[in-house]
Amino acid sequence: MSRFSTVIMVPGNLTGDDVYDAAMKLLRPYQDGPYCKEHEELCYCVREFKCTAHTEAEKATLEFARNTFSNWHDIQEQGEPNFSEFYAQELSKLEKPTDILDLSAVACPECELCDGTGMIVTEFNPSPYWDSFKYECHVLYWRGYSEDLEGAKWVGNHHSSVLRVSEIPETYVPEVVVTPEGEWMESNSPVRCIFNGNKYAQEWVSKFKALKETYSDHLAVLTVMEF
Repeated sequence: MSRFSTVIMVPGNLTGDDVYDAAMKLLRPYQDGPYCKEHEELCYCVREFKCTAHTEAEKATLEFARNTFSNWHDIQEQGEPNFSEFYAQELSKLEKPTDILDLSAVACPECELCDGTGMIVTEFNPSPYWDSFKYECHVLYWRGYSEDLEGAKWVGNHHSSVLRVSEIPETYVPEVVVTPEGEWMESNSPVRCIFNGNKYAQEWVSKFKALKETYSDHLAVLTVMEF
């Protein structure tokens, strides 16, 4: 399990529990679990097919299905488009799409999830980033910094560290930022690398500074997340 500091940026005119509600609304699409719009995915019996594909057509179909699912998974944020739509689009790009069999040819005919079709309907997030978190009033100490957040305050009944984005100290750099538009942005390297001259960490510091300028009138909700 990994832990990472996160700043969630919400509108600056919110107060009380509305701050928490707005933060949760931004985080929900990235949570591990059944929190997405209902969508179709490749069934587990095809993703983890244990039997041997006997014919060349079955082998080609299985390889195509798995590669297509992997590519679809990489672009997911909120479960759209449906995998079946993406699969059909990728199939139409092939020079000889007729060489690929129907998914039922490589699905388990006894699978109770897909009934042998190779497709399942689910609300589970196909690309989750977190499964638990807590609001931290002393998140800076967890990251090893000595400067505390002046102006941090409790919000409602939640142990939240909330302050204006413009008031975030220069010494504090999170590993993840969720923008007010719901975009998940993260560093390509651990923040601790900032202090030994890591190139990608320095690029993230510059990006975070730019985000602070763009959303200076917003509120920052500080959390420590786990996945």
